[in-house]
Amino acid sequence: MNKKLFNIIILGGLAFIILLSGCAHKQISGEEARQKVMEEMRAYIKKIPDSNRSEQLLMLLDTLKQDIAELNQTVHKFGSDMRALNTNYDATRKDFRKILDDYNATRKELQRDILTTYFKMKKMTTPEEWKALAKL
Repeated sequence: MNKKLFNIIILGGLAFIILLSGCAHKQISGEEARQKVMEEMRAYIKKIPDSNRSEQLLMLLDTLKQDIAELNQTVHKFGSDMRALNTNYDATRKDFRKILDDYNATRKELQRDILTTYFKMKKMTTPEEWKALAKL
């Protein structure tokens, strides 16, 4: 997958979450913002007249939500592992390399899965539907 496209997608999503957080009267977390967007997407998808497409899109949305949650957990675990290893005076370069290699492999796999799901969803929608979903 095109790395530039992926970076644009991620940066756009992050910008949206930051914008959503900044516009809210009550400060909300990134997780709350993601949940709100997923709920709005789910509500929009349920209104798609073709029930077969709607059901398939809802399943893909659930997959996307799960993959994003797993990616978030992977990032947090990496931070915890690095902090723990950093406190170990006897930790070797090999120990750090293993944590980095494991993290990068898992992260890349999840990013591929997220992009695959993203483009499956896009392919199943009309340009108008996708435009509406992208605004959420």
